Amino acid sequence: TVVVSAELMARIALTDIGWEGEEGRLSVRTAKGRPLVGKDKQPCVVSLHIGVLAAMRGLEPPPPLEGASIPQGPRRLQVTVAAVEHLPKADLFGLCDPFCSISFQGQQYKTSVRNNTLDALWDEAYMLDVPAPLALAPEI
Repeated sequence: TVVVSAELMARIALTDIGWEGEEGRLSVRTAKGRPLVGKDKQPCVVSLHIGVLAAMRGLEPPPPLEGASIPQGPRRLQVTVAAVEHLPKADLFGLCDPFCSISFQGQQYKTSVRNNTLDALWDEAYMLDVPAPLALAPEI
């Protein structure tokens, strides 16, 4: 499991539309919170890319906000699951069939399964609708 904190997701959701960020070395942890170590004795890591987009809206624009410095209204985050490296072996042949699940405020997504590998490349993008205010962190 990789968890992006609620505090970080709140800060990301409140940035300007068009902001993008990338992290290539998010540690994967077991259900007990210990770092997952691959067959090659390296820490298992996931690569993510997150961008802030405008949420789908009707044709009526919102009223202007006087003196507001914090962006208002819903946002849409584009989360791209790029890759995972250094997975532990999970079958008799010393390989595994990895996939990545994303759970965010009731929204559920799952990447495709990559068969027979210890390093998977997905580069799959998912849209997460973020209502205001942001309350929960996604689990990836």
